[in-house]
Amino acid sequence: MTSGRRAFVALLLVLVFAPARGRATDSGEAEVRKSVAAFLDALNNLRWDEFRVCFADDATLFNPEIPEAASLGRIDGRDAVEKSFQRVFDEARKRASGPPYMHIVPQNLHVQLIDRAGAVATFEFDRDDGTTGRRTFVYRKTGDGWRIAHIHASNTTKRE
Repeated sequence: MTSGRRAFVALLLVLVFAPARGRATDSGEAEVRKSVAAFLDALNNLRWDEFRVCFADDATLFNPEIPEAASLGRIDGRDAVEKSFQRVFDEARKRASGPPYMHIVPQNLHVQLIDRAGAVATFEFDRDDGTTGRRTFVYRKTGDGWRIAHIHASNTTKRE
């Protein structure tokens, strides 16, 4: 094959596969956004069974400094993460009479695909006490969809 023909074939392959790669990225980002929305909907409405399936089995968590936090150290494993969130669910039920119990509405949601099976989602939200919550979710794609592998949560008094 001549060098001109090799260059033509290479260019043709790039043109054929570039749009597919773009669609996969768009689709992956949309799937992660949908996973974030499902997680927050289950959390805001305290639907435990829908909430708990959002996590990978080896999930980890850094809680924000809040009274309901079981620990400010890293929490390892799905069971421990669920136990930590169960305290949040219990306290939220005490403070509100019905759904939604919480009002986490993400602002500035940004999704970064790492590869076909990994993504980072970050957002901020206005907390009921006037402070700002900041969240980072690390997602892993499994056979069952995108699952949260890690949450890093913090709160701040003002947004900059």
